[in-house]
Amino acid sequence: MLNIFRKKRQSIVSQGIVLIIMIVFVFWGVGTYMNKGGNAAAIVNGTEISRQDFGQSYERTADRYQKQFGGQMTPEMMKSLGLRRQVLEQLIQRELLRQGAEELGLQISEEELQRTILEMDAFQAEGAFSEELYRGLLSGKGFTPTSFEKGLKEDLIIQKVSGTLGTFTDVTPAELEAWKDFAREEIRLGYVAFSADSYTEEVEVTDEKLTEWYKDNGEQFKTDPQVQLKYLYYTFADAAAAVHITEDDVRNRYDSRSSEYQTPEERHARHILFKVNSSDSDEVKAAKKKEAEDILARARKGENFADLAKQYSEGPTKDRGGDLGFFQQGRMVPAFDKAVFSMKQGEISEPVLTQFGYHIIQLEEIKPAQVTSFESVRDKIQEIMQEEAAHDIVYNEAAKAYEDIMLAGSLEKFAKQNNLVLKTTDLFDRENAPEEIASQQAMLDAAFSLQKGELSSSALEVKDGYVILFVEDRKEPSVPDLNTVKDAVAEAYVKEQSKELARQAAEKYLQECREKDTLVAGPTVKESAFIKRNSTSDIPPQLVQAAFSSDGKQHLGGNVVDVTNTFYVYAVLETRLGKDELPEAQLEQLQQQLLESKKNRLVNQWLQKLHNEAKIWVNPDVLQ
Repeated sequence: MLNIFRKKRQSIVSQGIVLIIMIVFVFWGVGTYMNKGGNAAAIVNGTEISRQDFGQSYERTADRYQKQFGGQMTPEMMKSLGLRRQVLEQLIQRELLRQGAEELGLQISEEELQRTILEMDAFQAEGAFSEELYRGLLSGKGFTPTSFEKGLKEDLIIQKVSGTLGTFTDVTPAELEAWKDFAREEIRLGYVAFSADSYTEEVEVTDEKLTEWYKDNGEQFKTDPQVQLKYLYYTFADAAAAVHITEDDVRNRYDSRSSEYQTPEERHARHILFKVNSSDSDEVKAAKKKEAEDILARARKGENFADLAKQYSEGPTKDRGGDLGFFQQGRMVPAFDKAVFSMKQGEISEPVLTQFGYHIIQLEEIKPAQVTSFESVRDKIQEIMQEEAAHDIVYNEAAKAYEDIMLAGSLEKFAKQNNLVLKTTDLFDRENAPEEIASQQAMLDAAFSLQKGELSSSALEVKDGYVILFVEDRKEPSVPDLNTVKDAVAEAYVKEQSKELARQAAEKYLQECREKDTLVAGPTVKESAFIKRNSTSDIPPQLVQAAFSSDGKQHLGGNVVDVTNTFYVYAVLETRLGKDELPEAQLEQLQQQLLESKKNRLVNQWLQKLHNEAKIWVNPDVLQ
């Protein structure tokens, strides 16, 4: 129905319908739909997954797909992938895991959450947690600290569930031994390759054959959809040029936000950390404190603090000699922060206990608070004020124009009434969009989401302004006439037919080999050296995988192996266990992989059980 309104919204009838709907909503509300979870994307055992959470998760997932495929993912492609259902199912699984963890008595404390964030490399600046970097990175990814910490808490719960269930799994010596033999197994192959390139000359190309082939395969030559646009573009740059900001305006802005132009005092410190966990015994904690006191005594006697940190610290800054760089008050955990900002330059603290353990702190330097002068930031403030004013002007102008277009009945009539020249395009597809449109992904996506005769659903914000789009014409994908793509069709036909000839030759040869139970003479038979499953060699990995997957030790491969445009017939000539023992590091890695695999299976089984027993309601609207 929304599509109908968009197409017809330029008529007086549609304006009346919209007004009626607005009145109904104002006086009657949204009715029983709300009572059935209308604001929820799903309900899991009575707990709602909000539409907002679903929408944000979907947008982030869709954005990842767009970046992965170079911005070529259309709404139709997203729909064919069932992306909305995938995202919702992931949210349902996370909620089931959260509820399951709650039943097991597992939870993440605020201390654990804080420690995890403080130790994340992404939020470190000069060796210390940076709140400015933290908030900046989250904002760039569309998160608030609250939403990010909620998601991180769920991730930590999932890790804790996996760890807890993992205590019920183990890798037995017999299992490890079997996998060791599996990893050491080697085979030597004989094989014959049938390449499609060798058969291209045998393919006969005639107009009759191409015509017949094109009837069944024309879809692969289908054209891309094309649109022709008319649009109004309201740019921030045009509005900014007309904005006049006085000296008094700039001064008032500077004075009213004086805190933004002050740099608080910063302190440069090093520390040596002796880790202590809340679960450690009193004896362990006492031993760690004693160790810290012993190193403190050595530092105060004159030993180099950085060298001591490199040797004894258990923190992430160990390799930098415990260097935390400069930081402002309030950036570190409270006990650490309080100690640093009560010290004198050059002083070394007593052991300070935080949730991370015992710290010995050396204060190296104090950088006093500074105020940035008005003169040095005047031009920057003026530029910001012009941009802000321009943004407001353009938004209001575009919004007013959109309302007036509705009243005028069409974009064309509105332009005539206001002596405006509409920007227009010829028909274009995504790959060949005009530069002004191609450079604006939001504008490009909106253009191809509309049908012929449709106006954009609102004034669309783009990176340098607002735009109102109207689709003057739209050309749907179609199969072109054979003559216009004949060369491409002939090339595809030869490629397909030569591959088929190669496959037939390989199948025929395999049949001959089966009668002798060996690779028969005729085609060139190549032999490999001994190879392992994960060997890197000239043998295609698909062929190696097929050979190692075969039953028996020495035999002819049961099927032809298809690798791109080449078909292989093979036989396992010899099998043996490699003489080399697995290196200790590789053995440990293998054992860990086996353990993680068993853990994952157990967690998935547990999750499936939760899913089967849960009461789950899904809002069908969010899947549309």
